[in-house]
Amino acid sequence: MSRIAVVGAGMAGLSATYSLAKAGIPVTLIEADHVPGGRLATREELSLEHQGHTFTFPIEHGIHGVWRPYYNLRRLLQELGTFSTLTPAPYQELVAEQRGQRVFPEVGARLRQHPLPSLLAPAALLQEPVIVRDLLDAGLRSCLRAAKNMNHVLAFDPEYDIERYDDLPVQKLIEGWPPLVKRLFESLTHQGFFQDADRVSLAAFLTGLTFYVINDKEDTAFDVFGVDPNRALAQPIFDKLHSVGGTHLLGSPVTALSHNNERLTKLCIQNNGEEQWLEFDAVILAMDPANLSKLLKEEAHHLLPYSIIPKGVASAVVRFWFDVAPSRKRYATGVFASGHADNFFWLDLLQPPYQDWHDKTGGSVIECHLYGRRAEHAMEHTDDEVLERVRRVVQESWPGLEGHEVHAHLLRNPPTHTVFAPGVMSNLPAMQTQLRNMCLAGDWIQAPFPCLYLERATVTGMVAAQYAAQQAGYDASLLPTPIPPKPPTPSVRLGRKLARILRSSLPFRNLSQL
Repeated sequence: MSRIAVVGAGMAGLSATYSLAKAGIPVTLIEADHVPGGRLATREELSLEHQGHTFTFPIEHGIHGVWRPYYNLRRLLQELGTFSTLTPAPYQELVAEQRGQRVFPEVGARLRQHPLPSLLAPAALLQEPVIVRDLLDAGLRSCLRAAKNMNHVLAFDPEYDIERYDDLPVQKLIEGWPPLVKRLFESLTHQGFFQDADRVSLAAFLTGLTFYVINDKEDTAFDVFGVDPNRALAQPIFDKLHSVGGTHLLGSPVTALSHNNERLTKLCIQNNGEEQWLEFDAVILAMDPANLSKLLKEEAHHLLPYSIIPKGVASAVVRFWFDVAPSRKRYATGVFASGHADNFFWLDLLQPPYQDWHDKTGGSVIECHLYGRRAEHAMEHTDDEVLERVRRVVQESWPGLEGHEVHAHLLRNPPTHTVFAPGVMSNLPAMQTQLRNMCLAGDWIQAPFPCLYLERATVTGMVAAQYAAQQAGYDASLLPTPIPPKPPTPSVRLGRKLARILRSSLPFRNLSQL
């Protein structure tokens, strides 16, 4: 019987494994770590004693939910029976500073709930006085520059424009914009691409903005998991593998490949300190970029010609436990436009273990993420230094918390976040390699349609599973086909046509003038 191997148990590998296992195709999941899940894995728990109670909290990587356009990931959750763990987080707060004071405009629900069509929905932000003040303070020239560059945002079509914008950084788009609007776009870059605006491809950013904001205002919604992502995704898929007779090799890194320039013939696996060569009829490499580069070594340029393997960056997650709760007139999730943190989640409003903390102590728990240069600082400095920087941001943003901290925790994540630096998006590796029976999957692999991160990992895993099944002699039609994104709303389609016409004229045509 033909056998298929999936190397890597992150979201892409789990998606491929699930597709194959569900179709009854023999599959072996191979993972270097001792637990499946990659960034979905929960590798430790934290226990706290407080007020006579013992509390236990999952300490996971920091993935808390999914965006509305993640259709394939959502379908997977439904099939696994864990879709009910998702809860809408309707509001997104922007924590910023204006005229020497902290301001907290809501920038999520205003877009979705406004009666204007999707094309005009961003105008709803003008209902926020702080946004209006920002535009007035910036002056006419800055506002006109932002309006001109926003034409490029609306005109962008991922099917045709990736190469056009790929060599430019996001920073080029937002130079000279009104300060608060500029900081909002910088924050969106951090949240979506884990890096600073001068280090992220404008093509990648516009792709994300198109599908998560522009095409349909409803797609700006974000749903959070009521459990840790390991219980919502990784473990159910792992259990499914066993229920259909699949096998796994955890704690077994793949260290070498053997091939005849046409087909991959063997994988070298390190298992319990010993190396062994295994044969498979088809192999899916669902590894992060750094580990794939390490595996392929100098053969990467031959097996993945004309491609760029992107870099990975680290991130950090900071959590604070308090014995009081801040005002609940504010919102459970949001982003920081300044300071030493990027976003926040009030976990006691989102997840049962932390809600239990609130119910028994009256306290609260906040989680903050650090990306880009903030994450680099976290890697280079002590725990106390990092925690103090983030602590100041939290206490300044929610007065009244000072002196009420019970515990603090810092988690440094390895450099597995894919970064689409300028020039990378248009040169990503294809799913198929130069070896007919070896293919790739991951959030950094070309997908059949534009999508990003968890959704791209899910989609490429599904497509790779179809290809591997065919190469191993199975009926690929038994496997699920990815759901494409919805088309833009009629108002956006019309607006995009007009914006593309305008883009072809001066002064909009010259990208160097961005």
